Amino acid sequence: MASVANVAFRICGVPERAEGVKQQLPMTRVDKGVVILASALPVEAPLNDHIVWIGGMLKHNRRYLKTLVTMGASLVCECKVSKGELILKANAFEFLHLVGADLVLVQR
Repeated sequence: MASVANVAFRICGVPERAEGVKQQLPMTRVDKGVVILASALPVEAPLNDHIVWIGGMLKHNRRYLKTLVTMGASLVCECKVSKGELILKANAFEFLHLVGADLVLVQR
């Protein structure tokens, strides 16, 4: 089983509005114009759980996120993982699908 180093949901393409987006999504932070929500789960948690946690934190903001996409933002769930088997279930993809986010797996 692969281990997870870092899972973060990134809202890119809104550098001039990043602080405003952060105010709408107070659990996020801004880094170089990108709004980021990092999973607070321990690295030992399965990747599926990290993605579901992020979806749970943002689920009430789905319409707002979709509005940002229509304004040119891109939504990316970036997962830094080690080599090994990754198991993702439908519940991990549901939120990503609903907001139109890309899933990016980066091998470290």
